[in-house]
Amino acid sequence: MEINEKQIMIVIVGLAITCFIFFGVKDLYQRSRLTKEGIYTIGTITKFVDDHHSAPTAHYEFKYKNVEYRGGVIVNHMQNTLISKRFFVIFLPDAPSKSKMLIGNPVPSVLKNAPPAGWLKLPD
Repeated sequence: MEINEKQIMIVIVGLAITCFIFFGVKDLYQRSRLTKEGIYTIGTITKFVDDHHSAPTAHYEFKYKNVEYRGGVIVNHMQNTLISKRFFVIFLPDAPSKSKMLIGNPVPSVLKNAPPAGWLKLPD
């Protein structure tokens, strides 16, 4: 049996669609778990990376039960003025590396630290 270019393209497009669906469903599941099971803490932006090959990313750090974790969040544009600024982070308690910085939720200056085990809901 001879394989032609049309058959190869159909296979490639099919694989691309399958990957897109798989990663989309995985992302939705992750977001759902964060919403239902997530714990909140305080994260600090440590640096911005814009390598012109992908979207600008703000890197952050946070602590949970006295262990430090790192993450990254895509931002619209480089904002070096936000380095060292604090924002709330939501993460999974059984997998703290699965986290998301809530870049729209800066931490009020009256909150100095988060409890080692975080908060079950955003503090007032």
